[in-house]
Amino acid sequence: MKIVKRLDIKGYAKLDFRLKNNNYYLIEVNSQVSFHPLGEFITCCKKDGYSFEKTINCIVDKALENSSKLNSIGIGVF
Repeated sequence: MKIVKRLDIKGYAKLDFRLKNNNYYLIEVNSQVSFHPLGEFITCCKKDGYSFEKTINCIVDKALENSSKLNSIGIGVF
């Protein structure tokens, strides 16, 4: 959640990271996640108890709530 908040990620995304010696290392952020019902993103959602329909509805609801970002990469300009 710290990474999501720092990058001002709105909506859905897949974050790949590694855990080593109790430290998290971000590998990549992928905002072009597949919505295929058997794809990795939806499979992970189902594992956490979210149906395909509930996942899609949640993404749409969040998109409507958060329609703007700080700037193109989501980090405030200093």
